Amino acid sequence: MNSLSLIATTLCCIVVFGGLPFSSNAQLDPFFYSKTCPQLHSTVYQILFDISRTDTRMPASLIRLHFHDCFVQGCDASVLLNKTSTVVSEQDAFPNANSLRGINVINDLKTAVEKAPISLLLR
Repeated sequence: MNSLSLIATTLCCIVVFGGLPFSSNAQLDPFFYSKTCPQLHSTVYQILFDISRTDTRMPASLIRLHFHDCFVQGCDASVLLNKTSTVVSEQDAFPNANSLRGINVINDLKTAVEKAPISLLLR
């Protein structure tokens, strides 16, 4: 194994196993929404299921929408911001013109989740 391959392999192992001093030790809770919004998963599932039955391309369009959001400066949901007097929306950018299918589905999901009962039992 040449030295460049050895260095690359070593760095990959360090990153994967968390040995770097700047690695993240975030304590994400996979059950967070089951505590704060117990209806979240079933609400999102039902809307996506219904949409995919009427428009079979929508799941792929949602993945593409996620890609467009994450591609340039990271996954920050900036592509979902609507144009206002103070916000220049990425939805209106030339590369995205007529190609961001699924924003209406995201808005429907957001509305449905906001209407779902919220638990006040935060840690």
